Amino acid sequence: MQEAAKPKLILLALCSVALAVAGTASTLAEPESQVFTGHYQWHGGGTDDLTAEFEPTGDGQWKVTFRFEFDGKGNTWRGSAEGDLDDGSEVTGTAAWRSRKWTWSATLEDGVMRGTHTELKSRGRTTETGSFELGTSGP
Repeated sequence: MQEAAKPKLILLALCSVALAVAGTASTLAEPESQVFTGHYQWHGGGTDDLTAEFEPTGDGQWKVTFRFEFDGKGNTWRGSAEGDLDDGSEVTGTAAWRSRKWTWSATLEDGVMRGTHTELKSRGRTTETGSFELGTSGP
């Protein structure tokens, strides 16, 4: 190989490595927080606005904060979720308020999350408590 060609090959190799590293870094980027807004329906009566804020905690793992009004009082329930927040995905989670606990599950289609929630009672009993529909409103 000619001496003049070596610097060009080294430069080409370095550029290839830099592009590969940049591509890997972009695919490893952490997901951003997302906010969904919409409404909930309570089986016992009542419907109102609902906001769900999803903060990433790991691969497909989220910390979730639900904000809504019930009987004229503001409520904040916190919980966790598992799954992707992309169209065609399913996401499941839990939420708690005081000593009460719920599970919920939803599917995402066309930017809309539709799901149901169930309260966990004592001795393994469950009670279906309602449904919700949320659209994306965040980044």
